[in-house]
Amino acid sequence: RDDYSKKVRIIRQHLEKLKAQKLYEEGRDFKVALKKKEKILENIRKKLENAEGREEEIMAALAESKAKLAEIESDLEQARNDESKHDDKVREAQKDYKSSQQEVAKLSKNLNNEEANLERLKSKQHETLQSARVEEAEIPLT
Repeated sequence: RDDYSKKVRIIRQHLEKLKAQKLYEEGRDFKVALKKKEKILENIRKKLENAEGREEEIMAALAESKAKLAEIESDLEQARNDESKHDDKVREAQKDYKSSQQEVAKLSKNLNNEEANLERLKSKQHETLQSARVEEAEIPLT
């Protein structure tokens, strides 16, 4: 009998506990908590929309940047090709300049030789004229 009354008491306590919990749950206002959660959810959705909008802007800017990069790389390649062509022209011009310098040096040397020969001939003519004057010989000047 003691066991029976003990079990009945435990069951009644448990029943009272369940009734109190039921009363508490029935008295709880889920509307306020639900509104808070809905507000949080709405804020998250707005943030998500803003993030998606920024993502679209960033993707558009990225695509534009990639297009500019491709254009710049194309310009760079064109500049490299132009530089290569100009380098060839510069080398050719340097060769021409070097050969011109050599030709100028050669012509200058020839000119100096011719001037020296002219001076030598003038000197010889002067000596001849001086010797003719001394000997009083007549020399045709034509």
